[in-house]
Amino acid sequence: MKRRLHADRNSWPDSAAGWFALNREDEVTEESTAAFVAWLAADPEHQSEYDRLEQTWAAAGTLADDPATALWIDEGKSALRRSRPQRRWYAVAASLTILVVAVGALLLVLDDAKSYVTNIGEQRLVVLDDGSYIRLNTDTRIEIAFTANARRVRLPQGEALFDVEPEDKSRPFLVETGDMLVHVTGTRFNVKRLDDETVVEVLEGTVDLIDKADLGSVLSRIGAGEKVTVDPVGQASNIEVANIDRIEAWQEGRLEFSAASLEAVIEEFNRYSKTRIVIGDPELNDIQVSGAFQIGRTASLVGALEEAFPVRAVKRPDEFLLLPDKT
Repeated sequence: MKRRLHADRNSWPDSAAGWFALNREDEVTEESTAAFVAWLAADPEHQSEYDRLEQTWAAAGTLADDPATALWIDEGKSALRRSRPQRRWYAVAASLTILVVAVGALLLVLDDAKSYVTNIGEQRLVVLDDGSYIRLNTDTRIEIAFTANARRVRLPQGEALFDVEPEDKSRPFLVETGDMLVHVTGTRFNVKRLDDETVVEVLEGTVDLIDKADLGSVLSRIGAGEKVTVDPVGQASNIEVANIDRIEAWQEGRLEFSAASLEAVIEEFNRYSKTRIVIGDPELNDIQVSGAFQIGRTASLVGALEEAFPVRAVKRPDEFLLLPDKT
């Protein structure tokens, strides 16, 4: 006969992790089942939270070869053995909470990850073990961890163009940046992560943008020629037209602009050079600039601006200060 647990209603779990752990116990009773059903009915979010936890548990099985995931699972089992039988679900729930964060975010195992960095003005091509490649733009850092079950890249800052081999169902390709995952099915796409804002643009194929806090939630599916911007609080914009010319240009050492504000031009150009351009008067911000410029040739851009617009430049250590030319 099954032992009755938690006769006091105040001792029932109050979280998805707690209920998930309790429902996996051998001593589940009719009373606990009724209490679980009541918990689900109390708030529509409870069912969603519980479903996400089940998805995470399934994902943990596919990631069990990862050293970090295996460690979390082992720690959960140890906690279960150490705890009192009538409160075993507390220990399992605590372990599950950690596992949800870890698997849900698909964190890289940094001890095993390979890091690649570019300095300001530098670009670099990284060829991956599966034949995919990543071209890093200026001032960029990525971390790569390939396991038997997943191909994962973290892009905490900068910009990179990905050319990914067709999807291997047993080893999905995932790019983590900010609060978002990019799930790739074999495609070319560009990711730019600056000031906590992420822009994803697709050149070929399709990608899914997934909320790391909710693996079942696809923020957006983007096809060739499309882009989506995700703001610092994780909100995705509507699908827009990708600026593929800009992406192709930076790979060839050029920056191209079409009726762009001077403020936007300077912000982009400064990413590639330690000699910065500073706008000294806000009335210059909205000057419209079109043209192609070589990356890193700051003096050349400044000269072109002085020739084309009522602007004068004052050379200072490590920067050019732009001011209105009143003459």
